[in-house]
Amino acid sequence: MNKATILMIPSWWPTKENPINGTFFKEQMQFLLSDFDFIIYHITSKTTLFKNGVSLIKKEECCGQPEYWFCQNFSIGFKIRNKISKLLTKNDNLYNNKFKKDLSKSLTLISEKFDLIYGVTAQDEAIKCSALSKLTGKPFVLGEHAPFPWPGQIISPEKRVAIEEASQMFIISKDKIRQIMLQNIKLKNMKYVGNLIDENKFTLTPIKHQKKTFLIVAAHSFYKNYDMFIETMNKLTQKTKKDFRVIVAGYNSNKGYSENAKLLEDKLHNSLFADKIELVESVPRSEINELYNRADAFIMTSIQEGQPVSAMEAACCGLPVFSTRCGGVEDYITEENGRITDITDSDLLSDYLKDFLAGKIKFDSNVIRNIAVEKFGCKAFRKNMVDGFNNVLKEMNNE
Repeated sequence: MNKATILMIPSWWPTKENPINGTFFKEQMQFLLSDFDFIIYHITSKTTLFKNGVSLIKKEECCGQPEYWFCQNFSIGFKIRNKISKLLTKNDNLYNNKFKKDLSKSLTLISEKFDLIYGVTAQDEAIKCSALSKLTGKPFVLGEHAPFPWPGQIISPEKRVAIEEASQMFIISKDKIRQIMLQNIKLKNMKYVGNLIDENKFTLTPIKHQKKTFLIVAAHSFYKNYDMFIETMNKLTQKTKKDFRVIVAGYNSNKGYSENAKLLEDKLHNSLFADKIELVESVPRSEINELYNRADAFIMTSIQEGQPVSAMEAACCGLPVFSTRCGGVEDYITEENGRITDITDSDLLSDYLKDFLAGKIKFDSNVIRNIAVEKFGCKAFRKNMVDGFNNVLKEMNNE
């Protein structure tokens, strides 16, 4: 039987300049290639088009068409975002003729048909997915990985309508459901899918070291709340005589998302635990498993998360997770595999870390890993995603 083809529209996608951006979306797509074919349609001011993550149309096939420009890897693009922003105002007809014409032009770039549309980030892609669905007669599914709504923004009536038109919403955490429903959005169908943690890549293979080591992996963004992390570790330094190490990693990996890495470095160098710190500005995905296995516990002090992948990867490597109540972690962190505090409670978080250093809090690394794999490993993620897509395709075929 032929595999269904999914037109996947991600808000972020890895590039040569920023290989970290959208990495998880690409990894999840590649993981599902045995079940579906994917056309990746990355709509930006310079749109890129890929088949299964590889360029679909060679640039020489489009010579002489001034509307198109040529980007890296011989993929091609269509300038559409600026047109959409001008066309979609509050008083405009969402599907006016010019908007439909522009979308129709972009669809001509796709040489193969698709069966379903998947917008990875609802608030960014819902209107585009809804319009494409109306033009093609294909159903669309939405996900949401970002804070909902983005800080300082509101969900417009047009966007709300588009989200409610989706055949299904993929939910990565229970807290994300709360965020969406708080905007008075009525979802037709919700499917809890979580995020993918590949237990074959993230293994429990501890690397011997002399001192207990804490690890944080986070971009330097206000979401990640490094101020809370520094405050917590300063308090821990004052509360314990036990020696420890701290690895601060990935704080400048995601270009454009991480901001002013030098400011963070200065704060860390001026902290009470400055002599205990190892800075790792950026970590290639191929080396992240080794980094987790050099540590004894994972710390996350975020204000907001969707379903934090780094914490889940660390847990898959057997690390207990000490986290703020930032969203997602509440779905699986218990006293068996970590501790959770309020997002401003640096006193309690530092107390937990002190007790961990003293051996008053102990964990079984195998139990921690098993919990992560059972809930988010390859088998669970594949079943959730494949069932979700197939349910929508089945309904379409029965109509």
